[in-house]
Amino acid sequence: MKLGFGTPGRPALPLRPILTWSSIAVAVVAYVLPTFGTWWWIEADAAKQEARRGRACGNPALGLVLLAGLVAIALSLLALILRAFATRGWRGRRLWPALAEIAVFALPLLAGLAVEAYLYWLLHSGD
Repeated sequence: MKLGFGTPGRPALPLRPILTWSSIAVAVVAYVLPTFGTWWWIEADAAKQEARRGRACGNPALGLVLLAGLVAIALSLLALILRAFATRGWRGRRLWPALAEIAVFALPLLAGLAVEAYLYWLLHSGD
């Protein structure tokens, strides 16, 4: 049984390989984009602050780190959902490598949630 959409003249494309490769692409973006994007934005903000008046405030950098964590969480969750749909119904030997891949996809999600929870606790601890 094919899992895709087809037209009367063309057969349906199987969705499993499409979901698998798209989940891998989203997972790579979840690892790369928040890391290098945040570094680039923080360096650009620091250069702008130095050009104007010297380093004045680190709050934009903290905000960018928090935003990068949220982006990593969202992209990792999307990769997990796509991979879970791609591995639906698998049994036997093919299932364990897929579960290991899902665990790797979950790392940005877990790390981002841990950092966001710690910063939330740190900012709202009530001194």
